[in-house]
Amino acid sequence: MGLTLAIGLVVDDAIIVLENITRWVEGGTLPREAAIRGMREISFAVVTSTVSVIVVFLPLAYLTDTTGRLFGEFGVTVAASVAISGFVALTLSPALCARVLRRGGSETGLRAALARGSDGLTRGYAGLLRHAMAHRGATVGVGVAWFALGLAMLAAGAVDREFIPAADRGGFFVFTRAPEGATIEYTDRYHRQVEQIVQAAPEIDRNFSVIALGIGAPGVVNEGIVLGSLKNERTRHVRDVIADLRPKLADVAGVQAFASEFPALGRGFGGTPVSVVLMGPEVAPLAGYADEVVRRAEQEIPGLVNVRSDLVLNKPQLDVTIDRDRASDLGVSVREIASTLQILLGGSDLSTFKVGGQTYDVIVQLERTERTRPGDIPLLYVHGTGGGLVPLSSAVQVAETAAARGVPHFDRQRAATVTAGLATGTSQGEALARMRALADEILPREGGHRVGFSGESEQYFESGQAIVFAYLLGVAVIYLVLAAQFESFVHPLTILIAVALSFTGALATLWLTGTTLNLFSQIGMVMLVGLVAKNSILIVEFANQLRERGLGIAEAAFEAGRTRIRPILMTALSTIVGMLPIALGGNRALGELLGVGAGGELRSPLGIAAVGGMAFSTALTVFVVPAAYVLVETLRVRFAGVHGQDVHPHEPKPLAASVD
Repeated sequence: MGLTLAIGLVVDDAIIVLENITRWVEGGTLPREAAIRGMREISFAVVTSTVSVIVVFLPLAYLTDTTGRLFGEFGVTVAASVAISGFVALTLSPALCARVLRRGGSETGLRAALARGSDGLTRGYAGLLRHAMAHRGATVGVGVAWFALGLAMLAAGAVDREFIPAADRGGFFVFTRAPEGATIEYTDRYHRQVEQIVQAAPEIDRNFSVIALGIGAPGVVNEGIVLGSLKNERTRHVRDVIADLRPKLADVAGVQAFASEFPALGRGFGGTPVSVVLMGPEVAPLAGYADEVVRRAEQEIPGLVNVRSDLVLNKPQLDVTIDRDRASDLGVSVREIASTLQILLGGSDLSTFKVGGQTYDVIVQLERTERTRPGDIPLLYVHGTGGGLVPLSSAVQVAETAAARGVPHFDRQRAATVTAGLATGTSQGEALARMRALADEILPREGGHRVGFSGESEQYFESGQAIVFAYLLGVAVIYLVLAAQFESFVHPLTILIAVALSFTGALATLWLTGTTLNLFSQIGMVMLVGLVAKNSILIVEFANQLRERGLGIAEAAFEAGRTRIRPILMTALSTIVGMLPIALGGNRALGELLGVGAGGELRSPLGIAAVGGMAFSTALTVFVVPAAYVLVETLRVRFAGVHGQDVHPHEPKPLAASVD
């Protein structure tokens, strides 16, 4: 992904250098002299823009948790590519321009048509810019309103949020759970019905089915899993296949069956997008609270599927209570009662014997038909101290109860985890917020109870915090770098206007395309901090040069915008085109056509956010930044007590002819 993105970035600096030198050559300057003068003008902007991109991408390698593991190599790859391209643009590119560029004669055909189109675009932009400069306050107001729109969209949750976008990984799994206490024969009988439903799906290529699968621990006999692998040539997405299977699986009465996609990034089979943890001191009340959360979540929160709790008091067990006084009178010890129950019900290996070279265990245990009912226990006999047999019914009482299969813990506390999947089109962020509110409402506030998140839900919040930190850090670092390079604390603020404009542009594009705000799209927004600053740098830096040559504030801003519109559009277009394969990879048909390959759906939000942010920012930057430059520079001059000459914009002379 980093190499794909770098295709559009590494040519930017060379485009800027080539365009500026070409402009001098077209003004009549000899190629070698044009290369020298052009680099004198543009080298500072190239260095500044290159450093700005590097300081945004390189910190991605130092992010922690999932974000850092995903984008570490990506950040290093792009930063290194941009650094090398900047070096080439400052050395090899001007040398080649001095040797290759020549002032062309009259152009014909396609070249003439393209030249007329370019000139017409420049004239049209100059006319619009003149109007924007004449209404500077309104122009800057449009930029402020655009940024405010982005903040409003973010605060209102207009764009759905999730941790990782779902991707078609060519398969799914069905988790089955029989009632607690079910035998392996019972689980197998109903699990086979689930397997037959999965095999009947037309998209199924092959499947793997197993019950009591133990990974790192003994298998649980009332649980099973079916893994389904889909055909490559199919018309339906894996989400559509699962949606079609869910009502059929619900008709299997003997077990609960939950169908889910393979988690993105290989996070295991147990991962679910919603995982809320209820913590408290007592097991029984905690299980009741978890059951209430499950019941109300299914009724009140639309879009949740397979809602369940891992703490359920439904495992049948027999509590054997010994009447110690009665047992003592009968001459029966507690040890004798325990040993009898252990051997007759659980079995005991007493010895081994060999037959035909094979060794067999000798196991003492009641016949299966004599140890399957609770009423079988009182019918057993134990040895008393006098050597006689005493019926257990005279010394013990047997009661049927239910308990949890185990007591899960989280952060060293007893816990119940409520998990759920999401139906197609359901926002993970909204589901987690509503589940948190529901859990806070049900769980008592006192007595050591609290609510937390685990798994993917926990990573969702952690990654969001990491991305916000990376975004703010990128803005702060770029501001400091620009302040050092421009030797001003004011001009970087004008340059960073493009970042604010790209923020809203990225959100608007995500909303228009129905894409979620996730880890990948957030990384795309962080990228924009460095990418869009390049446009503002070209305008502000050249305006400063023109101010040093004696032009007024408004005239310098107008000339800078008019002169730099061509390289700005060229670099923006190259960056957008370079990111289009990533952005279009989420569409299955287009992804196959472009050869994007597996994982295109995961990377697509990054490209969509970057393309949209770059397009909207470029369209607004070329008007808002010159207007803002005039306002900010005027205030700076007045504040510094310097009387600068402010000239109204007019049709400027060609820059090459106005330079000595």
